[in-house]
Amino acid sequence: EVPQFIRTDQNKLRQILINLLDNAVKFTESGSVTLQTSCSEPELNRMGQDLLLHFKVTDTGVGIAPDKQAMIFEAFSQAGESYASHQGTGLGLPTSRKFALLMGGGLEVQRMPGKSTSFTCSIVAGLAESTVNEASNNTNRIIGIKAGQKDYRLLVVDDNSDNRKLLVTLLKAVGFDVKEAV
Repeated sequence: EVPQFIRTDQNKLRQILINLLDNAVKFTESGSVTLQTSCSEPELNRMGQDLLLHFKVTDTGVGIAPDKQAMIFEAFSQAGESYASHQGTGLGLPTSRKFALLMGGGLEVQRMPGKSTSFTCSIVAGLAESTVNEASNNTNRIIGIKAGQKDYRLLVVDDNSDNRKLLVTLLKAVGFDVKEAV
């Protein structure tokens, strides 16, 4: 029932899904994270016939305490002490909710403390025809620094070792002299 091709703001939708999936993975030490999509019947609005798409991210993580549920959509807030070990700015969910609203939908949470959490994002999108995305056919890849250039020395600073390792690996592969620091 979900169309393969839609017309929407891909950057906002991508950011919403990345935020929801990142949170689900971050707070699920064991179990699973599931992404489901569905589509409501077309609705006629001023822009023509559009679809209401739903994206539901469910995890089997620690859940959200009832007294913390109201604050999760507030900027710079985290859902309590049990979440203190998880890094973040507290902007992902508020931003995702605003993006969903801008796209004609919304973002809701359903929780079962200690068992699971489900976030459902709804957006309005138009039907689109299949097109060839020229950007995806681009085979140009960075393989190194052009010969004759000076040596570039870079310092990668991050408190997350995974972030540092990723950047150092990518930058060294193309020829930069890279040092890292915590």
